[in-house]
Amino acid sequence: MEAVPYHLLFAHIIAEVCDALALVTIALGLSKRIAPVVPGALQHR
Repeated sequence: MEAVPYHLLFAHIIAEVCDALALVTIALGLSKRIAPVVPGALQHR
């Protein structure tokens, strides 16, 4: 197995983390936007 340059691996990990953070941010934004329409949906947390 050929060794992968660390900066490439590092960049890939950062890209994955940024993708995950973007998805979480979008999900939270949507839930906050939808929450007032559905009373009590998020209040049990």
